[in-house]
Amino acid sequence: MKNGLLSKLTALAIAGVLAFSAAACGNTGGTTTAAPGTTAAPTTQAGTTAAPTTTEAPPEEAKADVPADRYDATATPRTGKNDTAPLVLQTGTLDGKFSPFFATSAYDVDVTGMTGLGLLFYDKDGAPQAGVDLPSLAYSFDQEVNADNTESKYTFVLKNGITFSDGQPVTVKDVLFSIYVLSDPYYDGSSTYYTMAIEGMGEYRLQTSTEMFEVVKDIVEAGISGEAGADPVYGTPKVATAEQQAAFWGYMDEAGEKFAQEIIDNVNGNYRNEDEVGKIFGEGVTPDQVAADTTL
Repeated sequence: MKNGLLSKLTALAIAGVLAFSAAACGNTGGTTTAAPGTTAAPTTQAGTTAAPTTTEAPPEEAKADVPADRYDATATPRTGKNDTAPLVLQTGTLDGKFSPFFATSAYDVDVTGMTGLGLLFYDKDGAPQAGVDLPSLAYSFDQEVNADNTESKYTFVLKNGITFSDGQPVTVKDVLFSIYVLSDPYYDGSSTYYTMAIEGMGEYRLQTSTEMFEVVKDIVEAGISGEAGADPVYGTPKVATAEQQAAFWGYMDEAGEKFAQEIIDNVNGNYRNEDEVGKIFGEGVTPDQVAADTTL
């Protein structure tokens, strides 16, 4: 991770907002006042003091971090058309994948944007924002950049009282789940989050150790050349061995054939029928005609 992004990410620390209360005891006029949650020590007839008994005060419930003027339909039910008439919006053709991870059209993304919150909100200039009055899961966030501007550390604080549609609270674990989905080696959605230079991302994507990741990176950077039908010429690596280079590049042909076959199987399984062939090549064209014509 040298240079490439304006600010390289080295760690992602996400903290939930917790509410704490503190109580102190004071001494005025010679009278001792017990701290909240404790019982003052009684004095026995013999002049000795019995051990105080302590009771834990119930934890205070954190208030939801929502705008002060937000309409609360649970407190003030909607009336008239606001209660009975649905909101109707017009849009383009929907694919029906209303997922922030796997939406396949811009129109589906629009729907997810109107029905869910992201970790941050982006203003009209594309700058990330967070706060009580903004549509974001984060209450605040902070960026620490090191002296040579090659690494950054981000800290996010989540809002209290944000829930899913079923009433379950949104927690740090939910944010981490989203990050793991977008970083998963088998993730095939449209997000490119996994391409960011985050510390440990390469190892997680390859499911391997840091040492082996450096070997693979070294092999790729060293490169390969040669003519078709001739033995390949490997570049000069810094840490990888000749055997590791041969094993890595030798697998490329096998992996390429497997990948090409997966594409063929997908096309045959999903598009080799009269309806799909007719849509692509014109009405009346059959799958057998396409298979027999090398120009199609």
